[in-house]
Amino acid sequence: MIIPADIFAASRAALENTSAGSSISGDEAETDVALAESRNYINNYTTQQAIAQSQAAIASSSQTMERTIERREMQQRIMNPDPIRLDVGTTVINNVEYLTVEQGAAMSEAAARKARTQVFSDLTKRPSIRQQVGIR
Repeated sequence: MIIPADIFAASRAALENTSAGSSISGDEAETDVALAESRNYINNYTTQQAIAQSQAAIASSSQTMERTIERREMQQRIMNPDPIRLDVGTTVINNVEYLTVEQGAAMSEAAARKARTQVFSDLTKRPSIRQQVGIR
């Protein structure tokens, strides 16, 4: 809340005048009580308002943080997908493992099949992935 300077100065002068005088009349006492109640109301309202705003900011911040974490995890999964494990038979000659052309082709086919399965599974089960590629 912003208080114009002239109102603030007038209020300060009124408070200083009432506290400087030693004798307080009935009207002045009522004014003092009213001012005190007004200050308490403003202080309580401001505190409650600040608490409400803080809670809203924390909730918004935590939701934003959750989305950020989810986005980072998604990027991590995209950049470093689960490894595709394949069992491939090799031929060992002089302690060196070799693949035949047929074994290499079979390995490539198995890897492609596994990758397709993962992609279709993600597209089927995860709306966020569908949204990223433009599918509803």
